[in-house]
Amino acid sequence: MAESIIKNSKIVDAMEKNKIFAVVRTDKAQKSIDISKALIDGGINIIEITMGYEDASYAIQELSKNENVSIAAGSVITAEQAEKAIKAGAKLIVSPILEMRLVKLCRAKKIPIVTGAATPTEAYNAWKLGVDIIKIFPAKALGGHAYIKDILTPMPFLHLMPTGGVDFDNFTDYLNAGAVAVGMGNAFYADKTDFSSITKKAKTAMDKLNNYFEKNNYPC
Repeated sequence: MAESIIKNSKIVDAMEKNKIFAVVRTDKAQKSIDISKALIDGGINIIEITMGYEDASYAIQELSKNENVSIAAGSVITAEQAEKAIKAGAKLIVSPILEMRLVKLCRAKKIPIVTGAATPTEAYNAWKLGVDIIKIFPAKALGGHAYIKDILTPMPFLHLMPTGGVDFDNFTDYLNAGAVAVGMGNAFYADKTDFSSITKKAKTAMDKLNNYFEKNNYPC
């Protein structure tokens, strides 16, 4: 394995400790901010804001003012997007692909990066380049938690985070399969305007996670 992009990254450590990585995908900055604040009220403290709209960096900037929350930029494909997100305060770059220019940029900026993979070979190649956490997407369509276990059986050194189809009913199955964290999005906000419901769902997820920790004697 190449040297990790960032040694002892606080946000990577937090992801592996807190397990739930919330993905907020909307088409407007204020929507992302409002949904994120509802998630934060429910106990979620690691949130990805996707860069699929023009003023996404504004949402990152505003949410990064909360020192108790770690904000990542997601759906990053170009170096320009990454630069803009980092300037706005993003502490992590998440890309659906393994793009060498992004890996080199993040290494130079001392910002950790999560890259996407769908196959064991793609996951292994990301690990070789020093990517600490590899996003397996779309996890459910690829085979769910059984697929995660199948990848990890011959390569237990990979740190995988499944996303896509991960919800309240199955996220602990992915953790049991060996995932270091899980990415969850639509499970929290099928209705993007009912913020009290989003907060309630976040609390439900955190309660289930804490029960999982207690059952498995997980160190807190």
